[in-house]
Amino acid sequence: MRIIGGRFRGTRLAPFRGKTIRPLLDATRESVFNILADQVEQARVLDLFCGTGSFGLEAISRGAESCVFVEGGSYAFSILKANVEKLGVSNEASLVRGDVFGYFKRDEPLREAVHLIFMDPPYKMLVSAEGQKKLSTSFQHPSFRRLLHPDGLLLLHLEEGAPGVQLGSLFRQVDERKYGRSILHFLRPIPSDLGAGQGPPG
Repeated sequence: MRIIGGRFRGTRLAPFRGKTIRPLLDATRESVFNILADQVEQARVLDLFCGTGSFGLEAISRGAESCVFVEGGSYAFSILKANVEKLGVSNEASLVRGDVFGYFKRDEPLREAVHLIFMDPPYKMLVSAEGQKKLSTSFQHPSFRRLLHPDGLLLLHLEEGAPGVQLGSLFRQVDERKYGRSILHFLRPIPSDLGAGQGPPG
């Protein structure tokens, strides 16, 4: 696995073992960032269930202002730290080890709303009734909505065969792309008075 574009293009990220970490394949990540294009430049990014951090680090490499990485697994978090250190981006990366759902339910998890959220729930969560309930509930939680700038974009990574997520009334799907077994849902916040933060980048 490597960084595809930007200032760290071609840099190989730390290797990992096992099947609990399922980052986007390099070719898929490249396609997604080609779609995002200039939306990444100077953006504030939030990488949830970030695993090795490949998505957020790709964003930083391509000019994102900063990225907050949230990961609960101890092994994945150790790989994430190794990757941040290897790229030397500790000033642009904030690392949070803990429960994703607990993170966004805090009163003020972020000083400013972000422009781009990548959410990559583990497969075992996608196929369990409890996990599905947590995910669907999160999309109906005002605190989660407040994390994203009114003009921001949320990318939800699901896997073919897994149940869908109930979006509720705070988000709407604007695009969907399929790459092998990976399905990327592109979501925008539905305009409301809940949105906060400064204007979009650029």
